[in-house]
Amino acid sequence: MSKNAIEPKQSDEIDLGDLFKLIGNFFRNLFKAFLRVFLFFKKNLIRLVVLIILGLVIGIGLSKIVTKKFKNEVIVRSNFGSKEYLYNKVDEIKNNISNRDSLFLTKLQIDEEDLKGFNFKIEEIENEVIEEDEREQYLELLKAFPTEKFALEGVRAELIKKRSLNHKITFYFDNSDLGIELSKKILQIINSNSYFQELKNVSNKNLELRIQKNENQLSQINELISNYSKSLLKETDKNSTTTIFNAEGSALNIGDAMRLRISLLKENEAAAIDLLEEQDVISIISFGGVQGDSESLFVNMTKVLPIVFVSLFFLFTFIVYLNRKSKELLK
Repeated sequence: MSKNAIEPKQSDEIDLGDLFKLIGNFFRNLFKAFLRVFLFFKKNLIRLVVLIILGLVIGIGLSKIVTKKFKNEVIVRSNFGSKEYLYNKVDEIKNNISNRDSLFLTKLQIDEEDLKGFNFKIEEIENEVIEEDEREQYLELLKAFPTEKFALEGVRAELIKKRSLNHKITFYFDNSDLGIELSKKILQIINSNSYFQELKNVSNKNLELRIQKNENQLSQINELISNYSKSLLKETDKNSTTTIFNAEGSALNIGDAMRLRISLLKENEAAAIDLLEEQDVISIISFGGVQGDSESLFVNMTKVLPIVFVSLFFLFTFIVYLNRKSKELLK
């Protein structure tokens, strides 16, 4: 019985000993691997330094020889349903640039040499959609003022605004000063469409008239609410009622008048913003600034080439190692 009781302890001691031995072997092997890596870098230090210096020298040389490319990203918004016109006009201008059209160059007041290295593209960057809760808010507004034209016009304007798209026009060029100048001229050409210019003038005039009309109605509502408040202060008029009429002649109680006042104020705020945003057919949200074109082939070669050379050296060394091991197995 006593021998059987001791045997588990001896087994546990053997297992713990093996475990400590495995742990010790692991750390020894890890230290040997670290030493091999250290010896490898020590042995090839000069080669690695030479490759890094060589990559830096070649990268600097290429940056001096190769023309550096620049770009400018312009964020625009198409107003008055001009999205299709915007893309058609961009394609037209790009074709004129590629064909070096003489009439187009005269219009831009530039020489053909100025277009060297110049190009641009356009893409959509945002597509706003009407969320379900926003749609419900619009419906509630229409229910509150079913006979008010301003409500219908306001909802229509908001729906159009939500469907509007923002776009990014990216200009590429070699000469930063000339590139910015050409970018501005192209945007001016896009905005020079006579039809949309007339549409813009009419739209802005309507917005101004709407603001003025709302201001007049607000003035009347404010005066009526003020008179109503004064009447409540008089003891003899406690039970009297004041009726307010909207622009269509419908009677409104004081609560409706207050809601109408708030709605008119919000509409004027939105109309003022629209006037500011819709000064051109294509509104420039952000003109951006000149930046290096990361898509160019030789950009940042002083950083890339040293990494490429060192990586190729490691790959070559690994292949040589595999080749030597394969020969040892064949012996």
